[in-house]
Amino acid sequence: MSERFEKGRKVLKQINDDSIENIFKGLEGIAPVLGRFIVEYPYSEIYTREAIDLKKRELCTIAALTVMGFPQGELKAHVRGNLSAGNSPEEIIEVIIQMSAYGGFPAAINAVNTAKEVFEERNLLPLKISESDTKMERKERKTRNQAGLEVLKQTKNQEEDEILSDLEEFIPSMRRFIIEFPYSEIYTRAGLDLKTRELCTVAALTALGNCQDQLKVHIEAALNLENTPEEIAEIIIQMTAYSGFPSALNGLKVAKEVFKEKNLLPLNLEK
Repeated sequence: MSERFEKGRKVLKQINDDSIENIFKGLEGIAPVLGRFIVEYPYSEIYTREAIDLKKRELCTIAALTVMGFPQGELKAHVRGNLSAGNSPEEIIEVIIQMSAYGGFPAAINAVNTAKEVFEERNLLPLKISESDTKMERKERKTRNQAGLEVLKQTKNQEEDEILSDLEEFIPSMRRFIIEFPYSEIYTRAGLDLKTRELCTVAALTALGNCQDQLKVHIEAALNLENTPEEIAEIIIQMTAYSGFPSALNGLKVAKEVFKEKNLLPLNLEK
């Protein structure tokens, strides 16, 4: 096998020792070359790049696969990969819960059920997570609104402010839903830090491929929460393996606009 294949095999072995055998077994007799592409491209070319660590890469992959409604096999493999990379079951579930705001509840429920199977296999249940596991717990609407606005304040996001202002004049209830559900109910949960949450959202919106305006909002938020331009670009590049080159190219175009506005170009990335 080639040097690239061996390099990718080592990464796969690190995060999921059974993956290579399962990949080639499933493709035997029909498209074995696809197995080689899988090992040599995402795992050799992308996952070995140093701008972002394996733990964050795997969480972002879970975000993308969840919103895209991927088949259970692929998602299950990456739940195992997350655990092997050092992410906790609670962190994995928090990402999936968060994706209900971007991919919808059906996609999130399917992903939770897939993760549950892996956790049961490894005797990791019950998790240290509950309905009340938020910094604010359940409170009145006014308090939820204030909590959501506080999260928005932390992102220092002018783009989001403008969108919410437009909604206030057009459909005020939609503005309230955005503040009180994703920002108040989800982003305030203690199981995952805000910086990582925004990086996962960038991955998900890139993978969806049709959310350029929202992607711009969250790239700006990710920067304001001290994710580097290189980390953001790397996650978008990573999505080529899951949602394809067109969606990643669209994502990079949006990212370039934001980086240019903030005088963050050129980036310091591997070629």
